[in-house]
Amino acid sequence: MSRKDPRRIVRVPLSAAAVSHLRAHARGRSLADALRRIAEMHDGPVPPAAPRPARHLPVQMPPRLRARMSEAAARDGRTSADMLAGIAEAAQARADPPGD
Repeated sequence: MSRKDPRRIVRVPLSAAAVSHLRAHARGRSLADALRRIAEMHDGPVPPAAPRPARHLPVQMPPRLRARMSEAAARDGRTSADMLAGIAEAAQARADPPGD
């Protein structure tokens, strides 16, 4: 399968706050690259995705990350897209704690 094969794309539902956090984290680069870097560093529980996404971000993952997300998604009864969305929400919540 080619890197540009549409079957390898996961459309990740993101809240407006998560998109803003990814924009700040991306520093002029791709939002998908920023999400991949955050997902590769993430370790711990994954909260649920935003109930009303503001955007669906197309993301292609490297094989190792794709396998890790698929395994975690199967274990939790979720999809890889939902897992990535939860990771984005967790990263945004860590960056902007409640009460700030």
